[in-house]
Amino acid sequence: MQFYSTNRKSPLVSFQDALLQGQPPDRGLFMPAQIPEILANEYEVLASLSYPDLAYELSKRWIGDEVAETALRAVCHDAYTWPVPLMPITDTLSVLELWHGPTLSFKDFAAQWLGRMVSALMKPGTTLTVLVATSGDTGSAVAAGFSHLPGIRVVLLYPSGKVSALQEQQLTTFGGNVQALEVMGTFDDCQRMVKEAFADTALRAKIALTSANSINIGRLIPQSFYYVRAYLQMARTLKANGSPLAFCVPSGNFGNLTGGLLGARMGIPVAKFIAAVNANAVMPDFLRTGVLHTRPSVQTLSNAMDVGNPSNIARIFDLYAIDKTLPASDRNIDQRKFAKDMWSVSIDDRITLETIQRVYKEHRYIMDPHTAVGWRALELWRETEEGRRFQGHTVLVSTAHPAKFMDTIEQVLPPAAVAMPPSLQDALQRQKQATQIPAEYNKLKEILLSK
Repeated sequence: MQFYSTNRKSPLVSFQDALLQGQPPDRGLFMPAQIPEILANEYEVLASLSYPDLAYELSKRWIGDEVAETALRAVCHDAYTWPVPLMPITDTLSVLELWHGPTLSFKDFAAQWLGRMVSALMKPGTTLTVLVATSGDTGSAVAAGFSHLPGIRVVLLYPSGKVSALQEQQLTTFGGNVQALEVMGTFDDCQRMVKEAFADTALRAKIALTSANSINIGRLIPQSFYYVRAYLQMARTLKANGSPLAFCVPSGNFGNLTGGLLGARMGIPVAKFIAAVNANAVMPDFLRTGVLHTRPSVQTLSNAMDVGNPSNIARIFDLYAIDKTLPASDRNIDQRKFAKDMWSVSIDDRITLETIQRVYKEHRYIMDPHTAVGWRALELWRETEEGRRFQGHTVLVSTAHPAKFMDTIEQVLPPAAVAMPPSLQDALQRQKQATQIPAEYNKLKEILLSK
């Protein structure tokens, strides 16, 4: 498998180079030259596999022979040791709970696979710095995925005061090979500083650098697996092979949604993707106007989605590009096909809280604020003409354990409604280890060169 840059100015590279480089020299994003295919006659066999075995079978299709089969199988079986429940709520709605991993976030699915894959591809005796910007859950997931791996140093940037107390406690208490930097700015500042580091040829001549943010294609590939799994489960349950699903995806940087699009391009039938966003309404505005307007991020209760300039928009535009020889942009996109596949709406904090409270009352189901944004977005899509016509099953992608947002949950639910998981209790007992820095690239560069 080869990978190209969405900016079309860098040469094709192997999976290993795409993974370890993180970002192409032309500052685009890596995308696969081909998307592997799943045939309808494979559904039954694939549906019978455990999640680790399914991940292995799909990984082989993405990677080819660049990783030995025994090593690849070990990556997938070591990475995925937790359940992936698809919880039925009504006859037409199920919730895909992606928060049963070590840091209670969907990002564990990518980080655990990516950490082991990077380690498997590194040459003995070499060192690598993994640079990450986080708006909430990415930091702790990457720290957990890469912690204690030999030859790897992890540097996490997070915006001061803009992650939940529990998220901060999780991502700043690993120590060891994980260094947390508390940036006095926004997530967009963190993301900008990371991108500047990758574009700094002088820096990259001195240290080997990669990313575990969703700019790394190694985050996107494993995030396609659970969409395939959800479809296979629903097809078996409903005995309806070939009947499309509608997925609702809480979205910020759009890596999760891009993983879903890759799964759909592999061959699972998807009628619609609902991109559920908070007040950072980049996608709804684009669908309405046909023009991409990025803007400074707005702070909300669903903080992991507080992104005003989403990186993975470039990958989404690339998937829908009219001319594949031109750089990905909003001026080179099949607007009609994109609007057919995608719908998006912005949900504010007041509605988010009301939704958490209402769903608990009606279904005794507790959601974190990101999932609540998704729930309400899905309801609103169902009220559209297209949503009313849709006869298939809907899947809401639930991205984080509600206990990670206890301050928000307790505004509308009884204090005892959410039990604190043991892993979070353990994090609360550990000492915070973080260095405050200004939102300036030169300070980050100084730290990166200091070890």
